[in-house]
Amino acid sequence: MIIVTCDGGGGDCHGMSCYCSVHVNYGDRQEIRRFDLPDARTSNSAEYLAVIRGLEWLVELGLEVQEVQVRSDSMLVVMQVGGGWRIKAAHLRPLCDRVWELMDLFADVHLEWFPRAEIVAVLGH
Repeated sequence: MIIVTCDGGGGDCHGMSCYCSVHVNYGDRQEIRRFDLPDARTSNSAEYLAVIRGLEWLVELGLEVQEVQVRSDSMLVVMQVGGGWRIKAAHLRPLCDRVWELMDLFADVHLEWFPRAEIVAVLGH
């Protein structure tokens, strides 16, 4: 199983102040990347984009046939993607749709909430 740990955030999310960090653990390899998010409007959009960047990274690596666990400290993203919560903010709808599109490329994807402290411990920030 591949484990993707992601977190989005930063300043006020206007311009280049928003970013996300993604850690990918697959096989005997572990890598971490930080992505600037110039299109992020809110911290919630940054959290969505962290998941998107993580899944897109796996596609770049050719790992779509794998089982994936995505770990996020955003209960909003986990619950909206999982269908437990409605998407009230219109700007989040296309981001959720993109996560669903990417999830369809993989054998199996589990999106799970993890406490912020555990996410920070993996990402080192």
